[in-house]
Amino acid sequence: MRIGVAREIKPDEYRVALTPAGALELINNGHEVAVETGAGLGSSFPDEAYQRVGVQITSVDDVWEGSDLLLKVKEPIAVEYKRIRDGQILFTYLHIAADEPLTRALIDSGVTAVAYETVEQGGGLPLLAPMSEVAGRLAPQAGAYFLEKPLGGRGLLLGGVPGVAPGKVVIIGGGVVGYNAAVIALGLGAQVTILDRSIDRMRHLEEVLSGRVTLLMSSRLQVAACGRRRRDRPGWLLRDFTRDNPRRPGLRRRRRHALLRGEHARRGAGHLDQGADERNAAVRRGDRKQGTARGGRSRSGACARRERDRRQGDVRSRRRGARARLHAPRGRPPALRRLAA
Repeated sequence: MRIGVAREIKPDEYRVALTPAGALELINNGHEVAVETGAGLGSSFPDEAYQRVGVQITSVDDVWEGSDLLLKVKEPIAVEYKRIRDGQILFTYLHIAADEPLTRALIDSGVTAVAYETVEQGGGLPLLAPMSEVAGRLAPQAGAYFLEKPLGGRGLLLGGVPGVAPGKVVIIGGGVVGYNAAVIALGLGAQVTILDRSIDRMRHLEEVLSGRVTLLMSSRLQVAACGRRRRDRPGWLLRDFTRDNPRRPGLRRRRRHALLRGEHARRGAGHLDQGADERNAAVRRGDRKQGTARGGRSRSGACARRERDRRQGDVRSRRRGARARLHAPRGRPPALRRLAA
């Protein structure tokens, strides 16, 4: 089989679908491997590294047109739709649930598309799990960064210092993302709470994390309580979509998302949704100029301005009310004046 590796052209994507070591294994098994020029540069694999193991370095047209099996990392973007053809096998991450144009392009082309995230082995997702591990371990790192005051955060240090309590991190879902996020958050010194719906999973987490986290049964009331009580208010709330799966009934609740954004983000805490790009096509297409990581939803500039003006108006109204009470003439309360009359 002729196997081609295309260079990723999606913004901020630097990975490559096949390393020189993987290419050598395929060649030793009798396959031909062609890699697009510069495909591995973003991952520090120059073209020479592929050529040393017998890979052909070709142009983008040759890779797409001459490959029986095409390997990519991310889904094809709009400019690549015309290159997808019938009789070809496309093997990559697709996440087509939130991307209708891509879905229609794949159907119309007649290509056989296999999504990394749907490959199952032994009841698990072996190709999705490593990406979930990376996402989980990056989440506390990103959360700690955006809690800094100059970036709009609360000015909270997750690890605390002697004399100051550490920050609190709440993780909804104790799957691969949630577990790895908990490991790093514990390493930073934060107080970690994990909410999950599986008692067996919570028992496993209790064992592997040596009892260093608080484990709670997940429900809408419990999620609300974690954000509403002042003593439990977290600095960051992370949603692990590998456990809190959008395909499961009863979990995609607009009310709960609004609750999380309202009860957390309004108080300066962060809400990081690991599954935001699964549900928001604008995030996936990369055509959003300005957005938010809280709740996984973007806002237009006009909406953001209206919200800011409303809040400023509320603040001004409260200040006017306070000044009016401060300068009001002193005397008997209104109720006593009415009785006297």
